[in-house]
Amino acid sequence: MYLLFHGEKSHDFLSAIENEITQWDLIELMRSFEKLKGKGELQSLHTWVLNCSNKSVISFLIKGIGYFNQIENSGLIIEKITDENEDIRVAAIEASGDLMLKEVEYILRGRYKNETFQCQKAIIKSIKKLNSGDSLNFLEELFNETHENEIETSVINTIYSYNGEGRDLFKKLKKDAKDSKLSVLKHVETPLIKFKEYA
Repeated sequence: MYLLFHGEKSHDFLSAIENEITQWDLIELMRSFEKLKGKGELQSLHTWVLNCSNKSVISFLIKGIGYFNQIENSGLIIEKITDENEDIRVAAIEASGDLMLKEVEYILRGRYKNETFQCQKAIIKSIKKLNSGDSLNFLEELFNETHENEIETSVINTIYSYNGEGRDLFKKLKKDAKDSKLSVLKHVETPLIKFKEYA
């Protein structure tokens, strides 16, 4: 894919993409956006999202909104959290964390149980980024209920990152945990690997 961005033409280009974009295309698109950003010419991605029908492009643009901190597009991100397309939901959930939209944290918690595995991982990742401390009860319940190792580790990483109250909860969970759950807690607590990202 050859990418050329010249003002309004970039919108036409993105709208014309019909097939799912490849990982290489994503890298090239991001490079083009970075160049526009560097020149002070990167427009709000809101219009491009609304005028595009390609789900993979929309997902990419939503990630771009988070990456470039386009906080003016918060309403769009909140709307896309409930999109019917999983990839778009994942992108929107992660972007809500990138934009530090603390007002959506309760929405994410409420959607968790009925979401797909990928969206669940994105929810925990965003809660960690938001770092509000408001989700401790939710995370404790989630840790106690889940038996999926990747989710367990991500949840404990998030609890551990809350410092104060989070560390207190971590100690409580470690005191009460047995077998595999105790292993996950010890794994997260180990200084050499505690900052590894699993979400």
